[in-house]
Amino acid sequence: MVTWSQLRRVPLSGVDSAWLRMEEPGNPMIVVALLTFATPLAVERLREVIRGRFLRFAPFRSCVVERHLGLPQWEEAPALDLDWHVVEERLPPPGSEGALQRRVSELLGAHLDPDRPLWRMHLVQGFGTGSALVCRIHHAYGDGTALLHVLLSLTEGASDEPPLLHRSLSRQQAGLGDLLEHPGQAIELARRGVSGAASLGRLLLLPPDPPTSLRGPLSGSKRAAWTAPLPLDPLRDAAHRGKGKLNDLLVAGAAGALRHVLQARGESVDGLSFRALVPVDLRPPEDFGRLGNHFGLVFLDLPVGIRGPRHRLAEARARMEALKRSPEAIVAFHLLHALGLATPELEALGVRFFSTKASLVLTNVAGPADFRTLAGGRVESLLFWVPASGGIGLGLSLFSYAGSLRLAVGADAQRLPEPEALVADFERELVRLA
Repeated sequence: MVTWSQLRRVPLSGVDSAWLRMEEPGNPMIVVALLTFATPLAVERLREVIRGRFLRFAPFRSCVVERHLGLPQWEEAPALDLDWHVVEERLPPPGSEGALQRRVSELLGAHLDPDRPLWRMHLVQGFGTGSALVCRIHHAYGDGTALLHVLLSLTEGASDEPPLLHRSLSRQQAGLGDLLEHPGQAIELARRGVSGAASLGRLLLLPPDPPTSLRGPLSGSKRAAWTAPLPLDPLRDAAHRGKGKLNDLLVAGAAGALRHVLQARGESVDGLSFRALVPVDLRPPEDFGRLGNHFGLVFLDLPVGIRGPRHRLAEARARMEALKRSPEAIVAFHLLHALGLATPELEALGVRFFSTKASLVLTNVAGPADFRTLAGGRVESLLFWVPASGGIGLGLSLFSYAGSLRLAVGADAQRLPEPEALVADFERELVRLA
């Protein structure tokens, strides 16, 4: 296998190329993270950390070069202007959370310069008594799990052990790679092959999501909002009391919040069910933490139309269990790879075909249990947003950090102009469940 130590040009994988080409004028394919600090961060010290730790990953020193034939390539940039990539700005006084929310909303919809390496960091001074750091990295470099690993590698903690991210919603316990490493499991592999063919057929025949105000044309203008920190222990206890897991509780909470948002708009919700695209990490253990996109997608039916938080929790648990036994994520990974190898026109058709079958993206990642520091400042909170491809205009990203969980909502302004309402409904749903 060709490595960065051998060449200054490396082709993107089929899946990475697929995410690169999903970029649209109103929907940039950028993973965004927000870190907040109680005290001001010095930009020069931050640049030193970026220079010494972030830029050791060769792709972040590289631009994308498109070729007439074959996959696009990462090509090392002749010069990298760190002052442009790590920029300092300031919120207008008094530096409220609302002002930061508006700035993050602007950055969610902003594209990166295609002639430079596809990342940029905004050190926002004047956020309360401290700073905020908005990190924007293109999805072509890697999925959310990989990129959050990179960001956490810039931080330090009480232990010298590197911080670990745990697997996201509905992770599959055994991928095809596991079976190939154990030839004695040939019968299981054959069963998976039949099941995979059935999953492919199901994906192709899946009907479009029902029409709601969450679906429709996108404006390209983004809106961001997030919850207050929600203590994890009471949520875990509530999930166990409901004979489920934390993920089941969070899915039920999201379904209840979406139900309330649609009800407030006067839409009929009883019996309604629509799907969320859920990323599923497929990395083998030896690749965990490396760059690249190594995930599949599953379509999760959200129990929006069921009345009562407890009934929604029971149904969410049943649907999550069914997905865990399905090879759908592996099938979707190979479909993404195939789309990345196709012509841009054919890929665009494929992305739009599948984006009609879901109304939002939903992801959950468990981060470090303890506080981390970056460039001398303690990271008080950490949130992230993943992009939604095609015509999907809503993304819900859950991240736990230092004993608390937070939901970050990213939405197209035409689909959800006031995401604060969804945030408040989600918090209320979790209180009801807990």
